[in-house]
Amino acid sequence: LEEAIARINESGNEYGVGIITESRENAKIFVNEIKARNVFVNALPTIIDNKLDITERDLVYKKSVLVYE
Repeated sequence: LEEAIARINESGNEYGVGIITESRENAKIFVNEIKARNVFVNALPTIIDNKLDITERDLVYKKSVLVYE
């Protein structure tokens, strides 16, 4: 998990990232440590972005978190 977070933070797009996990603790760590504006837990960011037609100009908050259980 820590390695994945480090890689994303170094080379990610800082727009939308996601994690698929059954661990609430891993999800919490991911959400808190990742550098991205939109963080998805148990949802694929590309599918959500396309479905909702989210663009960077639509972002109001520094970070938004979407969690599916």
